[in-house]
Amino acid sequence: MELFMSLKLLTASIHKEAEEMKWSKLLVSGNMTRKQYGQYLYNQLQIYSALENRAFELGFFTKYPIFYGIRRTLAMSGDLAFYEHDIGLEPATLDYIDYISYASEAEVIAHMYVRHFGDMYGGQIIKKNLPEPYCEAVVDPETGIGAWIENPEMYQSTYIFENRPELIKEFRTLLDKSMGDDAISCFEYAMRLFSDLEKRFGL
Repeated sequence: MELFMSLKLLTASIHKEAEEMKWSKLLVSGNMTRKQYGQYLYNQLQIYSALENRAFELGFFTKYPIFYGIRRTLAMSGDLAFYEHDIGLEPATLDYIDYISYASEAEVIAHMYVRHFGDMYGGQIIKKNLPEPYCEAVVDPETGIGAWIENPEMYQSTYIFENRPELIKEFRTLLDKSMGDDAISCFEYAMRLFSDLEKRFGL
């Protein structure tokens, strides 16, 4: 807990700065359009895929099998089926993919702290404010007609974690205040993506 709090304090300033960005506020406002969220999720999927692939390469999930449940790539892929997006990644996403492919285990953990750990906390607020998805994502195979989605968890999977309390407890044991600079770097990349998306949508 002490190391977790130290890391939280080290990143508090930039975390606050990220939360003050227009895109962050839009994410939790309940006013984000389907297209905006789809574009965001499309980029996030590539970012998380690169990060989790690097974790696999380093043997992270073999060393800590409990964290198989923290992976988000499959959940994001499923959610993305409900939202439209343009093809083509933002510059910040492309830079991040290149950067994270050379990351050490400590860097990977620091970035998971910002991204995956963050999804278990702030992501729960985003989950409650997602735009309603396109009903065409659920289609009757006989008629080909889209049906309205009655179960919101079908498009909120990115933010739903099995054994969330246990994952939080165990992940905290991996954290070290020496990871502060790497965690700050992750926030900086996230803010660059927010800026790219703000420009794309003229915010």
